[in-house]
Amino acid sequence: MKNRNAGLNLNAETSVGTRRYGATVNGNYAFNNFNFRWNSSYNSARKLGFQDIERDFLLDDTRENISSLYVLDGDVLRFGDGVDFTFYERHQFSISSEYSDDSHTNNIDSHFFDLGNSFSP
Repeated sequence: MKNRNAGLNLNAETSVGTRRYGATVNGNYAFNNFNFRWNSSYNSARKLGFQDIERDFLLDDTRENISSLYVLDGDVLRFGDGVDFTFYERHQFSISSEYSDDSHTNNIDSHFFDLGNSFSP
């Protein structure tokens, strides 16, 4: 059989940034020929922005201004687990499952303004 130390292993991580943060926890419990593993993570992000676009139309001499405020608000939640079986020294059978909830909202509030003629005939 494979030389494997039995026991529990755990890992935890966190991350923090401007308008974002996250956490991850994963681990496994190993026996001689059996290993159970799991993981979970949560990440969150928020973003605010403003966009101002000015367009010129050459065919009808029109100028237009588009102002947009956008808000991105998102969360990602993941869970997973798995089982590994080792048999006949070198053979391994693994099975795993994973769940992911990727919840994002993206709100864009746009306003259009007609700036009149930009070109004179």
